[in-house]
Amino acid sequence: MIDYLLQFPDKDTAIAFGVEQGYTSFDDEGEAVTKKSTQDYYMSIIGQHLIPTGEVHVSPFGDIPIKEPDGKHWILFRDITGNIDIPSGADQYIVWRSDSGEDRPVDAPDRFFA
Repeated sequence: MIDYLLQFPDKDTAIAFGVEQGYTSFDDEGEAVTKKSTQDYYMSIIGQHLIPTGEVHVSPFGDIPIKEPDGKHWILFRDITGNIDIPSGADQYIVWRSDSGEDRPVDAPDRFFA
């Protein structure tokens, strides 16, 4: 089993890549539909990642960190079998893989599969 964290410059690029690779199609209304799981893989669409600005909003319930979107589109992909070939062109979007021995980038979403 291998997890991949992909970072796309925007949602449209992620959708175009998904269509090209067969993970995404369009429904009758023209909306993108992504098949998120099969017996071989599971995909979690994260979307934009919220990053703390360092500022806080003071409220009666305590300080609430202010966050802003990073403007990118993130996807977490799990190759359940460990045998799925990386599609052509995917390397440019992969920022981390679980079998690399490296920690996730500190500015990346911290979402994990259970």
